Amino acid sequence: MTVATLLAVGLGVLLFFSGYQSLIYDAFGFAELARRLSHGGFAAAAYEWRTYGYPLFVAICTGFRALDPKTVRLCVFLAQLFMYLAVCAAGARMLGAIVGSSAFARAVYFATALNPFLLARTTETLSDSLSAVLVSLGVLLSFPPAKPPKAAPVNVARRAAASLFCVSFATMVRPSNLAVLLAVCVLWLLRQAIWKELRITAAPLLLAALLLPVTPQLYSNFRAFGKLQPLVVESLYRDQAHWGMSGLKYGAALWPGGGPQLLYRNPLYRSEPSPRAFLRERPLAYAATTGLHLFAMFDHDLLLTYSVSAHPWYRWPLSIIDYAFLFLCLAGIVVFLRRRFSLSEPLGFAGFGLLFASAASVSVYLPTLVESRFSAPAELLLTPFGVLALARIREIAARGDRRLLIAGAVAGALFVGSCGRLSGWIAAQAPRLAVPQAQPRA
Repeated sequence: MTVATLLAVGLGVLLFFSGYQSLIYDAFGFAELARRLSHGGFAAAAYEWRTYGYPLFVAICTGFRALDPKTVRLCVFLAQLFMYLAVCAAGARMLGAIVGSSAFARAVYFATALNPFLLARTTETLSDSLSAVLVSLGVLLSFPPAKPPKAAPVNVARRAAASLFCVSFATMVRPSNLAVLLAVCVLWLLRQAIWKELRITAAPLLLAALLLPVTPQLYSNFRAFGKLQPLVVESLYRDQAHWGMSGLKYGAALWPGGGPQLLYRNPLYRSEPSPRAFLRERPLAYAATTGLHLFAMFDHDLLLTYSVSAHPWYRWPLSIIDYAFLFLCLAGIVVFLRRRFSLSEPLGFAGFGLLFASAASVSVYLPTLVESRFSAPAELLLTPFGVLALARIREIAARGDRRLLIAGAVAGALFVGSCGRLSGWIAAQAPRLAVPQAQPRA
C-alpha cells in the first residue's frame, strides 16, 4: 500500500503539471467566491447558481487568504489529493473488513488510489473530487459492521450522524448530490429496519447532522436574495435538460483555433421544443440519447476537464484502460447479483448500498448535457465490483477452467472494442475535434 500511495502521488503530480496551469472559467469563479467568503462571510459569497460548499473548501485550503491563482490551485490540489487517498484507504479497510479479506482491501485501495481519471479530478479546482470523497465516505459509513453489533459494539448514532453530515455537505458542494443524500437516508432506514440499532434519542443528533450543512446556505440566500432556499436560488437543471436533447456531451477546449466550447452534438435530435415533447414524440430516440449520456459520462476521451490538446497521446491507451475497468465493474456486479446475498447480510447490504448510491448519483445527470467529470462519485463507488471480478477470475484460473476464461476474454475484448467504436462516433459529433489544431505561435 505504501508503494501504491507513492505511485498515486507521483501520478497526481504528473497530471497536475499536465493541466492548465492557472484558474479559468468555473475554477476561477470558485476561487473568487472563496475570496469573497474569506473577507465578507457567507452572505458576501452568495451566488444565484452556486452553493457555498466548495468556495468554503477553497477558502479553508488557502487559510482564508487572498492568494494568486496558481498558489490557490496548488493548495487545493494538495488538499484534494490527501483527502482522496485517505478516503480510498478508509473505504478499502471498511470493505475488506466486511468481506473478511485483507487482500481484497489492498486490491480495492490499489484500484481506487491509482485510478487516473479520479486522480485527474484532484488536480482541478472544481467540485468533483471533493464531491466524490464526501459521497463515498457517507455511503461507506452507512454499512453495518462485519459482525453483529452485540459482538462488536459501535456507536451507531455517531456513525449515522457522520454519514448524514458527509452527504448533506456533499449536497452543498454539488446540489446534484441531493439524490445521493436521499439514497443514504434510505440506506439508514433499511439498516434500522433490519438491525434496529438506533434509538429514538438519536433523532436530534441525526437531524442536526442533516441540517447543519444547509444552514449557511439558507442564511446567505435570505440575506442576499430574500429567499429561504436550501440550495441554489436559480436552478439551471431545466436549461441543462434542454441542452441535453441537442448534445451528447460537453467539454472545454483550450487549444488554439477556436473558442472554449466543445459540444458533442446529438444526431438523434430533431428540434423538439422540450424534453417532454422529445420523449412523447420519439421515445426510442430519447431513450437512446439518455443511454449515450450515460456512456459519455464514463468515457474519458479527454482526461482533464480543461484540455489543452484535442488529440493527446494518451487518448486511446487510457481509453482502453477505462473500458476494461467498466467491463470488470459490470462483470463484478453480475457476480455479486448471482450470489443472491440477503440485505440482512453485511456483505449483501454493502453491495446493494454501493449500487443504489451509484445509480442515484448517475441518474440525476442522464437527461442533461453531461461532462465526463460527473461520473466521479459513481466510479469511486463501483470500483470494488471490478476488484470482485478480478477475484472471480483468479478463482476460475485456479481451478483451470480455460473455456470460461477464454469466453470472458472474448467478451471483454468485444466490449472494449465496441466502447472504442462508440467513443469514436461520439467524438466525431464534436466539430472542434474534427478540425486540425492550429499551431501555437513561438
